[in-house]
Amino acid sequence: MMHSRKASLIIMGIVHSLLFIMLSLLYYDFVLDDAFITYRYAKNLANNHGLVWNISEKPVEGYTSFLWVIINAAGIRLSVDPVVCSKVVAVAAGLAIIWILVAANRNIPWWVSFILVGAVSLSPAFAFLTMQGMETTLTALLLLISGWLSMAVVSNPGKLNISLWYMAALLSLLSRPDTIPFNAGILLGLIILFVLNRDHKTLRIIFLAGVAFTLISSLYMIWRYNYFGHLFPNPFYIKFNTQIDWLDIDISLNYISEFAKTILLPYIIFTVILRLKQPPDIRQISNIIPILSGCILFSGYLLFARPGMQAFLWRFIFPVFPAFLLALIYYLGNSVITLPKFLSNREWQISVLLLFAVWPLHLIPLTLQEKEKRTQADRVIVGKALAGIPATIFITETGAVPYYSECRAVDMLGITSEEITHKGLSLNTLTVLNPDLIMVFQKSGEYLPNNYPTRLTNQYMLDSEFIAVAAINKSKESYHYYFVRRRSEFFDEIVKRLRNINTVKYGDLGKLIKEKRMPRL
Repeated sequence: MMHSRKASLIIMGIVHSLLFIMLSLLYYDFVLDDAFITYRYAKNLANNHGLVWNISEKPVEGYTSFLWVIINAAGIRLSVDPVVCSKVVAVAAGLAIIWILVAANRNIPWWVSFILVGAVSLSPAFAFLTMQGMETTLTALLLLISGWLSMAVVSNPGKLNISLWYMAALLSLLSRPDTIPFNAGILLGLIILFVLNRDHKTLRIIFLAGVAFTLISSLYMIWRYNYFGHLFPNPFYIKFNTQIDWLDIDISLNYISEFAKTILLPYIIFTVILRLKQPPDIRQISNIIPILSGCILFSGYLLFARPGMQAFLWRFIFPVFPAFLLALIYYLGNSVITLPKFLSNREWQISVLLLFAVWPLHLIPLTLQEKEKRTQADRVIVGKALAGIPATIFITETGAVPYYSECRAVDMLGITSEEITHKGLSLNTLTVLNPDLIMVFQKSGEYLPNNYPTRLTNQYMLDSEFIAVAAINKSKESYHYYFVRRRSEFFDEIVKRLRNINTVKYGDLGKLIKEKRMPRL
């Protein structure tokens, strides 16, 4: 019987792995523009320039994942393109998540197991986020391992399990600083459980191991502060910038509620259905309290972080989803599943299986829409076209263009500029930067410089004699507009390269200006 169960789990793992890989192929040619920020840091590190954005300038922490930079820098040193390296590592992390969830389904009927693991393997959002080139799936794996080890600590408290959990928490921190609330929630849940059980021995081990963890993480934070001058990356401060009107708390509430309704709710309902006749048992819930505590604390953090920036497909909250699924799987696996009468029929079981299994697939149109909307293809082409020109660029989307062109670059939001991040964009900043090229992104519709940085940039371009030289189509009616300073020593070369690219779609500058869809310069 045990061998049969093990064989069925292996078969299930293979099926889910194949489904995940097939779904991921829909997005194999997509890379988020932000991923190229990490790639540029990784390339500079691999080429012995240090963790810097602009070579020979003061270090600025514009990336969000130290671990992701190191992984891609190692790939570059081995002559592996970071686009390929990041996708391979992310897919491997996604497969590891699937197999961990499969392994956790030891005491659950196969069709229940298929649905819960399918929440990941059949999720277009998960596949899309895996292929975007960012650290999202690796972070999800580390949080899943953290959740798994927290349950091991509850079941079998001891030095080994507690130490392993702290190691997972440390790796999570290196992967993304915003994992701190999740692991802090787990730690809080563990402490509450052992306080209620009056297990002073385990509490003492948790405290002593915590001292070691704090020491190691403090050394890392001290190094970061000495190297970059700030405790957290620039994107962290930007998220908490209350002056950015599109990072509103109402957006955060909607962001979390949409995630709960679209991603979590079906599996919560599914779990409730299977437990309708069984009242909750605190002993069955105790092992997953740390994970649930971590999920709650992480959601609370997002309310204040206001994830309005690049928050598509819930990519900032999705890393906690596999850990939440693990909690549901453990809860069902350690309780009696009583099926409603209508589910005693095999045909009904198959119907319910199909209903819940295909639920995630309804997001395929949305993910394909996001793929087209957020394509970086035009900027990859432009970046390669500008390669070799030692120009300075000021840009709204700082990813593929700076990476491939290797130009000195600063972005409007301040991801790669501490001065802009902490003091805001100023005319003096632009004057000192003295850019040769300015790139502005504008969505379809009338061009409205309705925020201070955009108005300031427009005024600077007028005062500094910038000329509109190209409008390159991004997707549908969205364009990237390129303006070159007339007195730049690179003016002729930049204009020639930007106006002679055969593989992009150009917009009519005169028509776009007449339609008020770009600045009139």
